Amino acid sequence: MYKATVLRPPVAFSRGVSFLASSFRHIRRQLRLRRTIRDLESLPDHILHDIGLTQSEIASVLRLGPDDTTRRQRG
Repeated sequence: MYKATVLRPPVAFSRGVSFLASSFRHIRRQLRLRRTIRDLESLPDHILHDIGLTQSEIASVLRLGPDDTTRRQRG
């Protein structure tokens, strides 16, 4: 009787594919982040004020998050 064997790719190949996939995800995230920063920087100051930002805070808020402790407190 014929026994089917499953061929598995070498571990190094599998890790290489995983590395490439995570690299592409990182690049895609960075491009999306840059596009969002560019879009927000194009908004007038009064609209940024309405959402609680200044021009100088845009990049840090998007990169570090809204709960960043180095951000100036308002209010």
